[in-house]
Amino acid sequence: MARDLQDVRVREVMTSDPITVPGDLSVEDVLHEFMLRYHCSSFPVVDAAGHVTGLVTLRRLRALPAHRRSTTRVADIAQPMSEVAQAAPDELLLDVLPRTARSQDGRLLVFDADTRLVGIVSSSDIARVVQIAEVEHAR
Repeated sequence: MARDLQDVRVREVMTSDPITVPGDLSVEDVLHEFMLRYHCSSFPVVDAAGHVTGLVTLRRLRALPAHRRSTTRVADIAQPMSEVAQAAPDELLLDVLPRTARSQDGRLLVFDADTRLVGIVSSSDIARVVQIAEVEHAR
């Protein structure tokens, strides 16, 4: 199967232009205004200047006791960028897969050469491309 995926680039797998959440929002607000509204389980977190500072996932939101959700900022529970797997759009998917395995939440944020966030790759994105490769290989 590796041969089927050897030429797949990150840009072919990623969800482009991911929705970001302001870090100063409460966990409660992110849960209701983003998680439920957009049906996504992870969002890059940005500061007031629009710089990505971390990644928040549904798993992280759930880990916070319910009574603290309205008073805790999402920036305070987000996975810091130093722990978030990152890639460039033109990197080969097979080259970046080990990074997602080492990432606590299994996501990969994609940045262009100017360090602008251009995409996000989730485990379901990777699973989809693997399944497509399997179908094509069966032809």
